[in-house]
Amino acid sequence: MAKSRTELTIDVLGPIITAIGLVVTVVLFNKEQKQISERELSAQIQQEMLYSMRTDWEKQKAVYSRLSEAAGQISSELYRTKVYSDGTFEDFYDLFFGSMVLVEDGQVRDAVNLLHLDIKRLKEGKKSVLQHEPPIVQVIRSANFVIETLRTSSDKYRDEISIYQQHLLDETTD
Repeated sequence: MAKSRTELTIDVLGPIITAIGLVVTVVLFNKEQKQISERELSAQIQQEMLYSMRTDWEKQKAVYSRLSEAAGQISSELYRTKVYSDGTFEDFYDLFFGSMVLVEDGQVRDAVNLLHLDIKRLKEGKKSVLQHEPPIVQVIRSANFVIETLRTSSDKYRDEISIYQQHLLDETTD
């Protein structure tokens, strides 16, 4: 029995359509897998960035804490005794020339440099051109300003990390 034209067309086109369907399915599956892999990689990169930010912030927090203590000791000693010794500024300068440069931001750098200049004036026995206060008072003010600047800077970075963590959480729940 001879096949009709319709049956012959179906016999010829059936495998072709099936093959095209399989190719399209494989291509779409591969595309979806690639998108999933890219999203996973992006999420992993963001997690690593968060870890790095958090690690840097913890280092900064430790240095800022030590610097705050050093500035507080300077301020306290000068306020109490009105004199200083060679050891008065030792902790401050260990941080100033050491680990401070790795974590400071612009405002902290400016405040620390101001304290350094005021300490230098105190050691040289000079008053500031703009201020008419004794050098000890200037150092006390600068030390207190450093402490306040450190607190403000730490709060800023803590807020930035919280915002970034929330951003990551929002992305992973989408």
